[in-house]
Amino acid sequence: MASPAAGPDRLDISAPDKPRKSHLDVDGAGFPRLWYVGGRYAYASALLGGFTGCIFVTIGMASTARPEHAGRRWLPGMNKAEEEVPQATDGHAHYKKTNCNIQSVYRT
Repeated sequence: MASPAAGPDRLDISAPDKPRKSHLDVDGAGFPRLWYVGGRYAYASALLGGFTGCIFVTIGMASTARPEHAGRRWLPGMNKAEEEVPQATDGHAHYKKTNCNIQSVYRT
């Protein structure tokens, strides 16, 4: 049995009698949070293959038929596919993943 495709769907209803669906396939668990209020880009937290937690991704929405990856950012050490090593940023802080939100946690 095939697993369901991970990634966001886009439904173009500019012609209400002929809605068109497009999909952006990703390797990983998908997008727990997605922000799109119109315009050229959508923004999301994503659980992508090769990363230890959610990362920030930008999705190009210029084509209604074909959304595409436009960019990604992550904290140092999250890209296990590239064998990155986690690093504290200032010696006093570390980061923890909580429900796909990255929070800085300071030790006292």
